[in-house]
Amino acid sequence: MYFAKLAFVQDADGNVVFENIQNTEDTGFEVVSEYEQEATGKRCPRSFTYTFGLGSSSVVYALESTLELEAQDNYSMAPAEVQAMFDQAKIRPSYTRWAGRGRMELHLEGVTSEHEGDAIFEMIFSGTKYRDSAE
Repeated sequence: MYFAKLAFVQDADGNVVFENIQNTEDTGFEVVSEYEQEATGKRCPRSFTYTFGLGSSSVVYALESTLELEAQDNYSMAPAEVQAMFDQAKIRPSYTRWAGRGRMELHLEGVTSEHEGDAIFEMIFSGTKYRDSAE
């Protein structure tokens, strides 16, 4: 499975208050729940959590979808000759956009800040699944 390993957080003035661009070993991705998407037949995450760490500081970022806004089966939308290229590459591109809730916990030098609110987020992936079934 591939997931983002780099993260940064900026304050309201645009100052970077957290970044882990030099240490990507202390990262994590957990799928909390998933569903089968009607438009593509793929399993999709309904809620998931990213964790990014750097020394004693960390960011926990959780997203939970409440509504699928758009789902595109880009493979099926492509002309036959493009589908043949996708088949040769063993990919099935798709795109999904959700509305839901987001929560972020920022742990910096012993101080914790938590924020939660509405979110719109998306996933673009080329495989037939976003993660190995054994995970």
